[in-house]
Amino acid sequence: MRTSPTALLACAFAVSIHAATVLGDGAVRVDEMEKLVKEIEAEAEAWATGRRPDVAMTHRLRAVWYDVESLIPLSKALDAKREPPRDLYVANRLFYPLLQARPHVISESISMVETAWRKMGKYKPYPSYSKAELKKFQLPEGGDKVAQSSAAKARGEKLKGEREIQRHNEQVHILQGTMFRLMVLAGNPDHDAKLSKALVQAEQQGSWIYADVLEAIRSQAKRMKRDRAKLFYEGLRKFWDDVRARKRDKKTYVDYGAAELLPDKESHFVRHEDITKMRILTVINQVAPAARMPALRDPKPPRKPRKDPRGRKNPRRRRSR
Repeated sequence: MRTSPTALLACAFAVSIHAATVLGDGAVRVDEMEKLVKEIEAEAEAWATGRRPDVAMTHRLRAVWYDVESLIPLSKALDAKREPPRDLYVANRLFYPLLQARPHVISESISMVETAWRKMGKYKPYPSYSKAELKKFQLPEGGDKVAQSSAAKARGEKLKGEREIQRHNEQVHILQGTMFRLMVLAGNPDHDAKLSKALVQAEQQGSWIYADVLEAIRSQAKRMKRDRAKLFYEGLRKFWDDVRARKRDKKTYVDYGAAELLPDKESHFVRHEDITKMRILTVINQVAPAARMPALRDPKPPRKPRKDPRGRKNPRRRRSR
């Protein structure tokens, strides 16, 4: 079973909570960074050919500790030129240990993550085809082996190109999720404002990343100081009120980090149907204790009055004798 990018990010974020038990005595220095980068680049080459990320490397990265001085060789490693999407893969691997770094190190490093996002954080669309073009992917009925071979070859080429797009988009999604999680961990008012703005924009644009942002906020809810938690509480409550005002329970969101690849039809991004107001309400009530604010509940709509066949409203029930 293949692990989703969202699940990998959630696992990394969970590890950050127990960082104190994982960190070593010394931070990564220049010579150690160079060795680490070479190993990650070799892994990226294997990943680009279709292999899964190395689990052993993931475990090793959990034990890597960055301090402020480590950010200089980290920045140098990120500036090196690499072929896409290997550049994305290497960047995500190098950013992974930041999820378990100390808050002041995270605050100093977020600008690097944002720069990488502006440079590489663009999702690629999947190709669209006309009806005539889709016909070449259909396997013909009968025993025409030449036509069947031609269709099978066309399907293989189609899926090969789309898998490359899928790998690229998965890494973009991981980079975006890492950036949002680091913003929450930093505990900086400016980053909190950016996070809140990104949350609203993602929801309005119908992007599933809105759910990832809410999850990042929820994960740190119990560790927030009162003033910070109260700001999130008030912002999320206003957001919740705006969503409820639409009077629409469900909405469909596009997950740009996941796709359904089809051999004979147009491949497309995965879509999720979600009850937005309930997801927001859950996070509000997770933040409420730290903010020392009351938990909220979604009020039920008023019942429609019962009508009597004679035209009377709310008729009294006749008592049974």
